[in-house]
Amino acid sequence: MSESTMQTKVKGLMQPLPDNEIELRVGNIFKYGEKFGCIMLAYKTPRADARRLDDVLGSMNWQKRYYQDSKGNTVCAVDVWCPTKKCWVTKEDAGDDNQQGVKGTYSDAFKRAGFAWGIGRELYELPDLFVNLSEDEVQFKNNKWVQSNKLKIKKWTFQRDIKASQIDVILRDEKGSVRFKETVDIDERNSVKKYLRGMKFDKFCNDVSLIDNIEDLDSEIEELKADFIICDEIKSFYFQQKERIESMEPFNYEDKHG
Repeated sequence: MSESTMQTKVKGLMQPLPDNEIELRVGNIFKYGEKFGCIMLAYKTPRADARRLDDVLGSMNWQKRYYQDSKGNTVCAVDVWCPTKKCWVTKEDAGDDNQQGVKGTYSDAFKRAGFAWGIGRELYELPDLFVNLSEDEVQFKNNKWVQSNKLKIKKWTFQRDIKASQIDVILRDEKGSVRFKETVDIDERNSVKKYLRGMKFDKFCNDVSLIDNIEDLDSEIEELKADFIICDEIKSFYFQQKERIESMEPFNYEDKHG
């Protein structure tokens, strides 16, 4: 497998998950005036991560490991085999128990490591899924509003209708009624992402320009990989800075671009 093929597979991991892989749960329920509402939370399950890794890479080309870090957090490391370098490439993240106990912590760590590889990352770009609730879908319990058994959220469906320059995000209840619909402008979203990407690049360059050893330089770019695609500009600047460190030539990005 060539490096370009490997990059294609990594891009495959980052493709949006199928709508039927996205599940919903109820966020905090609140009362405003005489009405009730909540923000529905769209999420992926560990099964979706495992299925995507199997489908794109093959079941023999990835593995997951768990360990406790120095603070006692449960960390999941997802290793992907790179045949060109003949080594495992790792991305990892710590889990949050979310009051779900040990099993929930391990599942959360795996899902977050999957996000680091780009699996389901598009969920961060969804609009707030605000839904009005009827009185029989809520109940007052333990001094707060919670969902009643009339709110059959497990039977709801999540759907994205992708058009030329926009995406309609739609939630339907168990009866097929539309409970939420909002349009995401793709061009506007991409312009915002481009702006944030530029901010991230400038911050990286400013931080890296202050580094005076190769170990810290490599650590900085590894940290960046966790939530940002390494573009050609960053690669170029990395190697320029590496050469300057080796030659002991000082450089300050902020002075040059401030």
